[in-house]
Amino acid sequence: MLSGRAARRRSTPPQPRAIRLVEVVSIIGALVALYLVLRVPPSTIWIRGALVVDLSATVAGLVSLLAYRVSLRLYQSQRERGDVGQCVRHGAIAGVVVLLLLGLQSLQQLHPVSLAVLVAGFFIGEVYVLLRR
Repeated sequence: MLSGRAARRRSTPPQPRAIRLVEVVSIIGALVALYLVLRVPPSTIWIRGALVVDLSATVAGLVSLLAYRVSLRLYQSQRERGDVGQCVRHGAIAGVVVLLLLGLQSLQQLHPVSLAVLVAGFFIGEVYVLLRR
């Protein structure tokens, strides 16, 4: 049985409205990506571009949700715990990296050097978001 102090620390704050919105948008984005992959042949550049943008937006939403859940468990201070803005910035960085990665892949310009630069940019962006408070 948990003491009162441990129970308060373990309890999660109520979910903000912004996180609910990110969840709904991520589910809709994933369903649209599933439809594009299964039903629409990638015959034109517009369809491939729509798939790339949709997949990057879906990844951004999912990373934002994951960062929010991790922040609830990781941080002890109330100020940093469940910071929706910081979690959305994490997701935005991941979405931009996926957008660039898939864009280069669809243009057949993805080389090991550009992949290394994108991965390094991702890690630098994540560290920047973590250190910015």
